[in-house]
Amino acid sequence: KIEAGKLDLEDVSMSIADILEGVATTLTPNAVKKGIRILTFVDPNIPEALSGDPVRVRQILFNLAGNAIKFSEKKDVQLRARLAEHHRDDGRLGVRFDIIDRGIGISPANQAKLFQAFSQAESTTTRRFGGTGLGLAICKRLTELMNGHLGVESAEGKGSTFWVELPFTVADHARTHEKKRELSGLTAWIVAAPPDRRDVIDTYLSHWGADVAHFDTTTGVVERLGEALRAKAPPDAIILDFEFDTSRQSEAVEAIRAAQKRRSHKIPQIVLEDYQHRGARIRNGDTITVDANPLIRYRLITAVAVAAGRASPEAAPVNVESVIEKKSAPTVEEAFRRGELVLLTEDNLTNQDVIRRQLGLLGYACEVANNGAEGLKAYKSGRYAMILTDCHMPEMDGYEMTGAIRKAEAGSKARIPIVAVTANALHGEAQRCLAAGMDDYVSKPIAMQALSAIFKKWLPHASTADAKPEPHSASPAEANQLQTPPVPADPPSPAPIDDRAIKDMFGDDEATFKEILLSFVDPSKGIVADILAASASKSAADVKDAAHKLKSSARTVGANDLADTCAALEAAAKANDWTTIEKLAPLSERQFKDVADYVANI
Repeated sequence: KIEAGKLDLEDVSMSIADILEGVATTLTPNAVKKGIRILTFVDPNIPEALSGDPVRVRQILFNLAGNAIKFSEKKDVQLRARLAEHHRDDGRLGVRFDIIDRGIGISPANQAKLFQAFSQAESTTTRRFGGTGLGLAICKRLTELMNGHLGVESAEGKGSTFWVELPFTVADHARTHEKKRELSGLTAWIVAAPPDRRDVIDTYLSHWGADVAHFDTTTGVVERLGEALRAKAPPDAIILDFEFDTSRQSEAVEAIRAAQKRRSHKIPQIVLEDYQHRGARIRNGDTITVDANPLIRYRLITAVAVAAGRASPEAAPVNVESVIEKKSAPTVEEAFRRGELVLLTEDNLTNQDVIRRQLGLLGYACEVANNGAEGLKAYKSGRYAMILTDCHMPEMDGYEMTGAIRKAEAGSKARIPIVAVTANALHGEAQRCLAAGMDDYVSKPIAMQALSAIFKKWLPHASTADAKPEPHSASPAEANQLQTPPVPADPPSPAPIDDRAIKDMFGDDEATFKEILLSFVDPSKGIVADILAASASKSAADVKDAAHKLKSSARTVGANDLADTCAALEAAAKANDWTTIEKLAPLSERQFKDVADYVANI
């Protein structure tokens, strides 16, 4: 397609952090086999939403990072993104990606041949590592098609830095991180982190508003902690980063715990664990563990927010099958008689289907209300032990419904648990849910573990009513933490459906997987038609509503590219940006067709 001039580039909303960190996460299993740690850094000053072709950017990074791992032995590989140093004349924003390895390196004489098709630096490289060299040539052409530049800096025996600089436009709906200071006013201490990762952690936490201090040794932090406790000025979180040295890590945790105990104080410790596939979750009551190979930015921010009580921890990482009830789900009337009937208030048909199935696997039954007004009416029947509600619905949203219910309860001792299903528990919505009178929240797409934890906390089965509640999930993206299979040297274009989204909710039940996807496709046809019709009739409000509805269900089933396009459409409609709407509406139709074709062939 490149040679024929028929390769079309997309121009859709994308996140540099999601792309770069996603590539690192996918390649980590291969890296771990070679004893390689992947370090990531995404400049916080890069706007959250840029417009470009995420598929092509991802392909370039996969190839360059895959090569870095391939030609390295038991050393770090770094994937970094930062704003370009020079400003572009065309008003677009330049982002520079650096893929750094400490592998075999390349001589100056051989660097000139690198980007030629079917060429590698030396014939011995082909014999030793395999490959054709075609990937770099394609990366070069893709970069040029996007009006960017690709190059290499290397020396034999000292490793290589492949860099690519690409131009992007700032999406109209982009929100810069400067507007969000989730960690403002907090103090975090970093202990024993290697310099490269310490600098990354420091940059992230400082940018999000925290004050940061460094300690090289456990002894140093314990001494300083004693002083801080005596002065009644303790840190909000202590971050331990001993890499693979679990013995030193355990000693540090206990020493810090003992120092706190002497002063009758408890400060959460955040332990960075290499390649454990764990998000921000609590262990032993005061230790928050975070997977740090690679270290994903939002996980770190979430962990510190959890330590400070500004977010909730992740559910413990257990297999989906281990939280599924072995008994069959009750009927609605059986659940009502047992005092366990749930009211689900949700306007999206796909989400209704998915959550109903999840509740059934956990041993619960529910009745469904399609919006807050229906939910309020159903609540007044007195049939329900708990309400699980979406926040954004037509006619009456979840916040209004909750307010009306709490008003109706005023003066009585009755209080029904209301749990919000929210798309973004960290960036302000969690606080809004609690302020509205809701008791808790869970992020969507809902991981089975998170839903199980919520119900153990607020509506335990009679046989488990005395069980200790588990924490629940607060981070929207953590539902996609299943281990990813190794990626081949030249990774294929990603499928239109990320099957991990559903399988993290239901396990490897192929029948359920197919049923949910089929139940998504049929109603979504009508929503896509609504988007196109609203675009043609210039009704921004209708575009916004339809895009929001499709975005939610697409995200639930793992149609992430489609969901991203719908999110951009929704934002464009809010801004009355018809140039973007007219570009993205037909793209959503094409992406939906890809999803439908994929589903038809599984």
